[in-house]
This record gives sequence, structure tokens and C-alpha cells, in this order.
Amino acid sequence: LTGGSEIIGQSGTGSFTQNGGTNQDFSYGIGIGGSAGSNGTYKLEGGTLDTVGSSETVGISGKGKLEQSGGSNLTSSLFLGTNGGSNGTYDLNGGSLTAGSEKVGISGTGKFDQSAGTNYAGALVLGLNAGSKGSYDLSAGSLTANSETVGALGKGTFDQKGGTNTTKTLSVGGNKNKYTLDAGTLMVSGSASIGTLGKGTFDQSGGIVTIGAGGLALGLNPNTQGTYDLKGGALVAVSETIGEYGKGTLSQSGGTNNAGAVILGMKAKSKGTYDMKGGVVSSFSETVGISGTGKFDQSKGTNNGGTVVLGSNSGSKGTYDLSGGTLKSTSETVGSAGKGTMNQSGGTNTIKGALNVGKKGTYDLTGGTLIAKTENNSGNFNVTGTTKNAPLSETISGNFTNKATGTVKTTNANVTWSGTFINNGAYKSDPSTQTFSNLNIGSTGFLQGGPKDIFNITGNFINDSTQSTLWQTSQSTLEFSGSSGAIHDFSVAGLQGGGDTNNFAWGTLLVGNGNLLTLTDGS
Repeated sequence: LTGGSEIIGQSGTGSFTQNGGTNQDFSYGIGIGGSAGSNGTYKLEGGTLDTVGSSETVGISGKGKLEQSGGSNLTSSLFLGTNGGSNGTYDLNGGSLTAGSEKVGISGTGKFDQSAGTNYAGALVLGLNAGSKGSYDLSAGSLTANSETVGALGKGTFDQKGGTNTTKTLSVGGNKNKYTLDAGTLMVSGSASIGTLGKGTFDQSGGIVTIGAGGLALGLNPNTQGTYDLKGGALVAVSETIGEYGKGTLSQSGGTNNAGAVILGMKAKSKGTYDMKGGVVSSFSETVGISGTGKFDQSKGTNNGGTVVLGSNSGSKGTYDLSGGTLKSTSETVGSAGKGTMNQSGGTNTIKGALNVGKKGTYDLTGGTLIAKTENNSGNFNVTGTTKNAPLSETISGNFTNKATGTVKTTNANVTWSGTFINNGAYKSDPSTQTFSNLNIGSTGFLQGGPKDIFNITGNFINDSTQSTLWQTSQSTLEFSGSSGAIHDFSVAGLQGGGDTNNFAWGTLLVGNGNLLTLTDGS
């Protein structure tokens, strides 16, 4: 059949069934459901429907449906739900569909249901114009496209419960648009953006998502909002930018997330949040606040973070709240050129290399476990017990260096520093018991404590401080402990005959049974 124009259901009800042969229309194309109130149906069970050079419009102003269970459908453009009030549906149960472009919901309502077969589309758009509604349900079969837009100016939804969706680019956003993946595979070879123009959401409870070189972006443009909810399945991306120019949130309660780089708050005024309540995330690097504001909340799960930076560039702000679960990294920088804060109230933070707290950085340790090879503090490092009658007990591994600009403060805590502690800044105890393997005080370093503060040394105490006016331990206890026969080097600072005011004095000196002190001249 060769026609110049075919309309199925122009003003009333019409149907067309094709189970073989070829139906060609190269001029004006095929329309199904022409006028308002009309109802048209086209059933393609076999053969070929060819409208290359023209188009297929399902639901012009009325109600139209194209059911394909076999054969092949070739067209330049496929439109579902063209005018306001129209309704167009495409059911793909078998066969193949190849279209230059597919617009599901132009100004009306469009729906594409695929349970089998193959769909090849140059560009797929769900919900094109304001007031439109476009949806795609994929339960089996395969969809392949150059680009997919879920919600342009209208409302778009994509529900995938199986099958395979392959596209070069994916965009979700415009008017509270949503992509839901329960099962199946989504493969994006280029970029995927959630929250492109307005508010976009991606919900994943199963299946596999892979995103290529362009990476995943949540909140792509200013004043946009993108949300990714990972409950199960697997997400694999070259990079993940959560809050690029707008606002982005990635919530993970299950599944696995593997990314080359995770970025929260990329550009100035952007905001990115990672809310981790379960599952596993693994990356080579995690930057929380590059030029914007980033926040990582972890209460459960495992974060294999690689290189972790909080507050990268000047003007940025990065915060990590660790209340449970496990954080593993190769290194951590809290406050690079921006402001960084690590709040650890629980969980385990294990660092293979160094923990670096910058001048604009703060590490607040109120619970959990911190393990690092070395620690370097130029900002603020606080160990604080939150229960008055039950001091916090913490053992901090590795060699710790408190630099001249740094402040270490222990409050209501029993802290053991298992490595050598080098103090070139302020160390304040209020009140706490601290146990040092070896304590070395540089010329710019000093200690401050009160009558309930104990400084216990199991190794050597070398004091080269010249900060006599800042040193306040005249009511504190200095204790040397160890097994019987242990010998401790103790360099005594201060002026001979200078009294106990501004002269590095201690309130009480205790030496363990059988322990010996070797006294040397300090500062």
C-alpha cells in the first residue's frame, strides 16, 4: 500500500491491521486519532510500515494507539499526543521500530510501552511542551538512542523494570521529572544529567547503570535541583558531580556506587549533598566542596574514598559527618584552600596515608575510631566527650604533628596518642587525661591544663618550648609510666630559680614504680 496521506480515525473510530506486506507513505505520513473525540488504532503484526521522509502521529487531537507485535516500522519522526487534549500510545511487544526522532507527549499526553522488540531512536523526548505529559515503560527488549530527554518543558517519566536502554546522553529535568530503574540495564556512553532545567529525580532500586566519559551531574544548571536515590543495584560512572551549578543530592541506602571521582558542590553557589545510610561507594577521589558547598553525611555503609578533600578552593565549604559505618581513604585533607570540617561521632575512619587538617580546617572527634599513618594539624583538632560522667576514650594511631597555627583540644576525654606527638602549636586539655608515647614540644608549642588534667608519658618528653607566658600546667599532673626499669628522657624547661610563674611549672610529678628519669636541659 502506497499512500500520500493516511488517517486512521479521522472524526470517529477507525482501525488498521497489518500482518504482512509493505505500507509506504513518504509524503504526509500517517495520522492515528485525528480530530478531538476520535479514536484510531493501528496494529502492526508483520510486514513493513515505512514512513521515512514523513512522520507518524499517534493522537493528533484525538486518541490514537499503535500496537506493534511484529514486523518493522521505519519513520523519520514519531509523535505521540500532539495537540492539547490528545492522547497517543505506542505498544511495542515485538518487531523493530526505527525513528529519526520520537516525541512522546508534544502538547498532549503520550505513552510508550515496550515489553519486547527493539526501538532505535535518534532523539527521544518525553514531555516536550508546557502542559504535556510523556511516559516510557520498558520491561523487556532494547531501546537505543543518540539522546534521551525525560521532561523538557512538560512532565516526563521513564519506568524501567527490565530490558536494556542504551543512549549517548540522558537528561532528566524540567518539571519534576523522574527516571525509575527497578531492573535491567541503562548504559550512557556520554553524559547523564539529573535536574537539567528544573527538578529531576533518578530512583534506582535494582539493575545496573553505567555512565561514560561525560559523567553524572545532579543539578546541572543554576536554580536546578537533581536527586539520585540509590536503594539497590549498581551505579558505575567515570565521574559524579553532585551540585554542578545548582543543587544536587545523592542518597544511598543500598547497592554499590563505583566512580572515578565524586564531587560535591562544584561551582560557586552550588550545593551538593551525599547522604549515605547503607551500601558501598568506591572512588579514586572525593572532593566535598570544590568552589561551592558540599556535605557528606554517613551513618552506615562503607565509603572507600581514595583521596578525600573537604573545602578545596578558596570560598568553598566542605563538611563530612561520620556517625556510623566505615570510611577508608588513602589520604584526607580537611580544609585545603577552603573551609573544611570533619565531624566524627561514630564509625571508623581509616587512612592509609596522612590526615592533613589545614588552617581553615576542623576535625571534631566525639566518638568512633580514627586510624591514620600520620596526622598533621594546622587548624583545629578537637577530642570531646559529650557525656559528663563518662569520658570519651580514644586511641589515635600514627605520628601526630600539631603545627604552629594548629590547636588540639581535649575535653572530658581519655586520649592515647600511640605515635610520637610533635607539638608546635597549642595543646589544651579541659579536663582530660592524655597518654603520649613520646611528646616533643617545639619552640612555638605549649600545653595548657587545669587541676584535673593529667599528661601521662610512656616514652620520652622533650620540651624545647619558649612560650613560657602561654604555658599553663602549674595545677596539672605530669606522669611518667611504664614497666619497672623503664627509662624516660625528660628535658626540663624554664629558668633556674625562676619560680613557678610563667616558667613551665607543673602541679604534680608522678613517676611509676621502678621507672627512671634522665633529666636534660630544655629551653
